[in-house]
Amino acid sequence: MIALYGDKPQCVLMSFAMVMDEDPQTLIKELGHDGLSVVAYEEPAPNCLRSFHPQEFVDLLQARGFACTMFDAEPKMMHGRTLVDHTKFLGPTRFQESLRLGQGVIFGILKETMPHAVAWDGKVVFDPRGYHWSFPNSEFKPLFFFLVQRIIK
Repeated sequence: MIALYGDKPQCVLMSFAMVMDEDPQTLIKELGHDGLSVVAYEEPAPNCLRSFHPQEFVDLLQARGFACTMFDAEPKMMHGRTLVDHTKFLGPTRFQESLRLGQGVIFGILKETMPHAVAWDGKVVFDPRGYHWSFPNSEFKPLFFFLVQRIIK
């Protein structure tokens, strides 16, 4: 995994680039945008920016022969008008165990307010802000893990 760091709010792009061992500019060309256009004019930066939806990378990875499986840290489901936490049914360690399956990108909340994405190599987090840290980290609350696995050679 190549450690790539940038000075722009492109953590999703940078995290997937690290996991894919790819140059971010190549991914920008393939996806057709850099995630920096303003789409939510009422929001302050960086929340106003388009960013990248994980499904863009699911499609890109599939086209390149990779599977991208999402694991939810807090799986919830609507039952009529009632939101039920399914963690108790699926098991409280399911998310942590998914991280042992291999590398991917973890989406979460940084310092309780900022959406953020980081690359995971199976043992260490590579934060696009220029940090490496162990998981879990008290400043980062994980929400989703996108496991990336090659399926076609």
